[in-house]
Amino acid sequence: MVETLNQKAWLKDSYSNRKTGELNAYDSLFYQLSDTEKVSLIFPDEKYADDLFTIIDEERDRLKTFLPWASQMVNVSDEVKFLRYAKVKMQKQELFLLIILVNQQAVGMIDFHNFNQITKQAEVGYWLSEKYEKRGIMTKSLRWLMAYGFNSLKLKKIEIQVDKKNNNSLKIPRRLGFSEDKIIKNFAYYNGQHHDFVIFSQTK
Repeated sequence: MVETLNQKAWLKDSYSNRKTGELNAYDSLFYQLSDTEKVSLIFPDEKYADDLFTIIDEERDRLKTFLPWASQMVNVSDEVKFLRYAKVKMQKQELFLLIILVNQQAVGMIDFHNFNQITKQAEVGYWLSEKYEKRGIMTKSLRWLMAYGFNSLKLKKIEIQVDKKNNNSLKIPRRLGFSEDKIIKNFAYYNGQHHDFVIFSQTK
């Protein structure tokens, strides 16, 4: 599918060749969470807007603690707009976003963003419903994304920026062997205060 960050219309074939939206370069892009649960990673699709918004609405207080965009998602139409926006950004090679499904129900997202085509690096973002945390879903999803980024997108460096107080998110890059490069004080401002961030990276 995607060979380099410079390839034009990097998702054209994938969107046109598969009705399911799953990555055609990786037909086995799923794994069994348990005997009855299967995890899949798929491209953005508006049909999952209801699932995603329901999580955001029900877990808004938790999510907005570290993800200020959660406060801006006030109805399903906002999620639909975001998914359409994500598709456009992906066609422009400015975003690589996947919806995480468990038994075909959306439970979170993971992505590459802030691509630098000169230095061949990108940043990772992710979020997951609290109901599915501590089950290895995000760790496995990030492990796949890293392999895809290094092997197919030809990235040289992957970076993750995490709020210093977000203990659950901090565990994931540490578990996967990312280097803790530095702590930047007052890196971001949201919820009425400045936040220190830990900057993780892994290189090829």
